[in-house]
Amino acid sequence: MVGPAGYISMEDGEAVNICQQGIAGSLDETSIIECGGASTDSMEVMGVDENGVRAFWAGYRQLMGL
Repeated sequence: MVGPAGYISMEDGEAVNICQQGIAGSLDETSIIECGGASTDSMEVMGVDENGVRAFWAGYRQLMGL
């Protein structure tokens, strides 16, 4: 989660920790966390959302040829 897009805050680190604890579950089971969507086109503009982050990473992948 830390990379060319910028810094990670303590709150982000705590959120990741909580998610990891939540999906750890049982060793016999499989867990997945999905944000949904593969582009910014399908997301409604809500003021504070992932549009900017998704657009950044889409551009970064294109720039890096990934």
